[in-house]
Amino acid sequence: MENEYQAGYYCKQNFLKFIIADVGLFMPKQIFTSVDVEARTGIHRKKVGNALWHYKKVGIPYFRRLPKKDPNGLIRWKVTNSGEEAWKAYLMRIKRGFDLNRYSTKIKRMPTHDNFKFEKPKTLDDLRISSIPQERLADYLGLTKYGVEVLGLTQEDLFKVAVGLMDQQ
Repeated sequence: MENEYQAGYYCKQNFLKFIIADVGLFMPKQIFTSVDVEARTGIHRKKVGNALWHYKKVGIPYFRRLPKKDPNGLIRWKVTNSGEEAWKAYLMRIKRGFDLNRYSTKIKRMPTHDNFKFEKPKTLDDLRISSIPQERLADYLGLTKYGVEVLGLTQEDLFKVAVGLMDQQ
């Protein structure tokens, strides 16, 4: 998986929030930078940083910017309690095969909803992103026009991206 800013795919709905929270929750003291997210997921640090800044600007309370910067000058972030609750809700919705819009009155089912049986998490490993089948994770990724026309990506490439998200955790 390339670490280019325009990788040819995008995260649908709230999937990027889920991925960032997943990385942040399993970091020491839940403190992370955009480079930490890039190292664990392969999503470009600028894309992660822009998303975190956008969430702060529009008032989404899942991540809090810390006052002191990292020794290398990077902005540090922390997952808040509401961010942890949102992460749990997103994880359960992904495991059930539903969309990630928590406030919609109608629940939309993803294409792989009926392909996998839902099992309630019993251990800490069941709460990891690696416990989700790659086909189900690929439902939350989409191909951009640039990815299809210029890079020649297909749906199979989204499975590889999903595997990359799981393997680097």
